[in-house]
Amino acid sequence: DITAESLSKYKLENTSNEFVGKFTSLYLSLESETELNIKFTPATDNEDIKFSVNGKDITAVKKNGIYTISVKDISATALDSMIEVEAVDSQGNKSILKCYALSYAYIVLSGNYDQKLKDLVISMRNFNLLMDRYQSVC
Repeated sequence: DITAESLSKYKLENTSNEFVGKFTSLYLSLESETELNIKFTPATDNEDIKFSVNGKDITAVKKNGIYTISVKDISATALDSMIEVEAVDSQGNKSILKCYALSYAYIVLSGNYDQKLKDLVISMRNFNLLMDRYQSVC
């Protein structure tokens, strides 16, 4: 069975630095591609923050003082791969978020969400497991 408990290893690991800011939310977009979107609120609105994902610099979109970091094109076999997002201010202070696309599934199954959404993330995890098995035999 796929439950919050079975997905607990995909919990977020959020090491926010009060001088830089904090990661405030995470959501998944399942369109034609899987995209993980992470919200970051800087400690001060005029601070210039640099972001990286798994060591690669990226450009985050800033709207109303909140940054959105998008991790695009996540394959079915990579849903359980760790994603490390780093936010660094001009002084070199860092906030780090370690997460997975499946962190979203953990959040949904741990919370008070609609059953249809819970069924969707369970299906997503089942698809991930199936694709992992398929890839291991090919």
